[in-house]
This record gives sequence, structure tokens and C-alpha cells, in this order.
Amino acid sequence: MASHLPTRHPSLSRVAAVLACLPVLVLPLRAEALTLLDQPANGYDLPSQDFPDFPAFTAAGFDDFSLTQPTALTAITAFGTEQGTPSANVQVRAAIWSTPDLSGSPLVSFTGTETGSDLVFDPMGYVISPGTYWLSAQIVRPITGGQWYWQESDTLTGADALWQNPGGGFGYGPAPGPLPDGGQAFAFRIDGLPAVQAQSVPGPLPVFGSLTALVWSRRLRKRIKATRDVPRA
Repeated sequence: MASHLPTRHPSLSRVAAVLACLPVLVLPLRAEALTLLDQPANGYDLPSQDFPDFPAFTAAGFDDFSLTQPTALTAITAFGTEQGTPSANVQVRAAIWSTPDLSGSPLVSFTGTETGSDLVFDPMGYVISPGTYWLSAQIVRPITGGQWYWQESDTLTGADALWQNPGGGFGYGPAPGPLPDGGQAFAFRIDGLPAVQAQSVPGPLPVFGSLTALVWSRRLRKRIKATRDVPRA
């Protein structure tokens, strides 16, 4: 008499292993970024550029901003004036400093692109702690490619902006100091959102997955029990 072997079914442990993969299917819902600081341009500007061929004229502007909670940075824009050829850019960069000084080291730096005459950066959700920081923005371009200038702003938030020309090519000392033209702020915008909101928020799919797992588990138990009840010769 032929024997009737019970049909093999995946064990509950295997099912659990499969179900453990369900969160991969989660469709994250992300909160929209907010404009944390916006200092519009006023038409005045100062050079903020690294000159590889004339390092004595390398200069950078710094402006401060403050955060009251951990924040994920999503976009930084430095508004500028273009007096050259953007295609000659070697690099477009921004940095965040605890102390504004090119002789030191920034907390973090970003590379970006020049869009029109503005420098645009994507910090990729970099999370920064509460506190006061300084932002710098520069292009790296030889003088043969012309100059980029960081626009100034009439909107002063926090301390006065600073400008630094370490090599003294423009006739100013090596340490950061007040803007030579009497301005008080640079033009830039920072977008971001609270770090907690930056994380993925579970959507309806995990709930659906949990319900599916529950139904599947119950049906599997019934099928296994029914199989075990089949007589074997």
C-alpha cells in the first residue's frame, strides 16, 4: 500500500523570517523641510573665493546662525554675484564652523553647485546639535576665470558677519574682521527640519503587513494540523 507522506510546509520559524523582511516594503512619509533662516540679498557684495593661482587674494565671508533643537539640514543657498565663468570652478564649497577662521578646521563641509549666480548645497539631512554656528561659502577658481562675490543682506540675525583675507592681498589683516564695506550680514538661506521628524514615519503598509502575517499564520496552523490528521500506512 502506498504511503501518504504529509505535504511539507514551511515551519513557523521560516514564516517569521519571511515576515521579518516586510518592513523593507515600508513607504516612508517624510515631513516637508522648513526655511530656518532667510537673509535676502541687498545688491552689495564681497569676494568669497579661493584663488589657487593668487592665494594672497583668497578670501571668505562668515555669517552666524542659531538652532534651538537638533536639526537635519536639507538645503543651504548662498546668494551671489557672478563676475566670471562658472565653468572655470574647481569646487563650490560651504562649511559650518564653531569658530570662524580659515586657519582652523570646520565642523563639517559640503560641496555644491553654482546655479545662476547662487551657490546651492545639499547637506543630505546632516544633523546638527542646538547652538550657534558660522557658515562660510566659497568657490575655488583661478583668477583667469573671474570672480564670485557673496551678496550682502540688510537682514541681520545674530552677530555681525565677518570677512577674512588671510594672505592680505586685499590689504586686510589675516584674522577675520568686520566687512570692509560696512555691511553687517551675508545673504543666504538654510532649510531643514527637526531631527526627529527627519526620520521615516511608518505608513499604512506595515499595518497591512501585520494583518497579512496574522491571517497567514492562522491559515498555516490549520493546514499543518489537517495534514497531521491524514492517516499514514
